[in-house]
Amino acid sequence: MPYSDFTLKKVKEAFQLHVIENENLFSEINAIEVSEYLKETLKYNVPLATAVNTEKARSELIIANVLLELKKIVQNGKRRSLKISKKRVVINSKLKNIKP
Repeated sequence: MPYSDFTLKKVKEAFQLHVIENENLFSEINAIEVSEYLKETLKYNVPLATAVNTEKARSELIIANVLLELKKIVQNGKRRSLKISKKRVVINSKLKNIKP
């Protein structure tokens, strides 16, 4: 199933998830400046990905570059780990053997 077919409602129902949105989990985390490379890459790639307008283009031209930047940040010791979502998802502890 393509990513664009997923909705938060479908995922919550399928995996019995409960989303807590009213907590400010990351208020104490300082922002990190991204590299000039990522800024320049996205400056060129985002308009191209939107013009092509496919999931593959967005994945390869935008998402892959952001994930590589996050990996570099973690490997260079700027952060031990990264939290990239502002929402916390609590998984029902009764679920077992969930396969992607």
